[in-house]
Amino acid sequence: MKKLLTIAGGITVVGVALVFAQATTTLPYLDYLGLHIGAKSTDKIGFYGKTPIVQPAGNIVLTSGCAAAEIQVKVNTLHSNLVNLGLIKTNAP
Repeated sequence: MKKLLTIAGGITVVGVALVFAQATTTLPYLDYLGLHIGAKSTDKIGFYGKTPIVQPAGNIVLTSGCAAAEIQVKVNTLHSNLVNLGLIKTNAP
């Protein structure tokens, strides 16, 4: 899938979807806002060879005056979500 978008000033942006792990009804698309991947929370995406997953659930917003233990849980949740998507590596060998 290839889609062109010409921006004011004559700049042309080309969006190319290289690999789809599973058939989906929502394909990546390019519009004036940018490249959209995973338009629905049920669309699966993955990076750097990781198995594609749906959007991770969970609330990682910190409230004012939260305890250190709550901060640790939220940071660990965020770390786990990024690892599962393939955006960062875990420290484990």
